[in-house]
Amino acid sequence: MSDDPQDQDYKVGKGNPPKHTQWKKGQSGNPSGNKKKDDSFQAMLEKLAGEEILVHKNGAAMSMTRKEAVVSAVIAKAMKGDLACVKFIHSELGLETGGAGPAIVPELSADILDVLQSHTDWVGICEEAEARLSEPDEGMNDAEVNADVTD
Repeated sequence: MSDDPQDQDYKVGKGNPPKHTQWKKGQSGNPSGNKKKDDSFQAMLEKLAGEEILVHKNGAAMSMTRKEAVVSAVIAKAMKGDLACVKFIHSELGLETGGAGPAIVPELSADILDVLQSHTDWVGICEEAEARLSEPDEGMNDAEVNADVTD
């Protein structure tokens, strides 16, 4: 320290930095002259998203961050069928959004072809029966129509 008696009475502490570290008269605290930068948009967004808010859920008040409230709202809309929210969630989770995946095609054998052919035959029979039932002949009664269909 110096020999100055005034300096000996000076107590260093909170709000009282040591004399040798203080700005000298005429010395700038901002020697480069750059202005303080404004927060970026992302920094402001993160700051606001992290703030706690009060939300009423199922009749009870609960505290959560704005970010948690937004995620909760997006999930609620997706559950109600909002397709844009469903797609957003799928993209954020890295899930596939296209189709149901590759189709599984079994190996075809004579037995499977026989089953498919009999199914095709039954479909034809059913369509023919539905057509007959929807337009019964005027001269036929219900018993004759039903007997004709079973033949």
